[in-house]
Amino acid sequence: MAAPQNGIPSLSECQCLICLEILIEPVTLPCNHTLCNECFQSTIEKASLCCPFCRRRISSWTRYHARRNSLVNQELWQIIQKHYPEECRLRMAGQKSEEMLMLTGERYQILLQIIVMYLKGLIPYHLVSHRQVFFRCFRGMESNV
Repeated sequence: MAAPQNGIPSLSECQCLICLEILIEPVTLPCNHTLCNECFQSTIEKASLCCPFCRRRISSWTRYHARRNSLVNQELWQIIQKHYPEECRLRMAGQKSEEMLMLTGERYQILLQIIVMYLKGLIPYHLVSHRQVFFRCFRGMESNV
């Protein structure tokens, strides 16, 4: 996560890049990528001991911090709870705020454009390995419509 201006991170900076929700109990990996604890646990359950963004191995780091119960970036978590309490409350209740819906909607539109490009055979080769993520997101979008 980039350094926040005036000490307050923007809502988009507090958004998990995997689930597109506000970061709840954020986990900051040694490569400085941050994701919500739920997405991190999901990644670990699939026996992927690599950062889901840059593929850096995190197995030793994960074991070390799991044993010490220090996976969650407590400093960032407190900042998010302080500045975005309503979004945190809604996420924990399984709902989204209007601002999060708008941010998520914008990202879904971009994702949808990438999926259409892929289906037309126009997607760059380096993105082909991410097609499962595209289709999983697309199926999630269809169920939300």
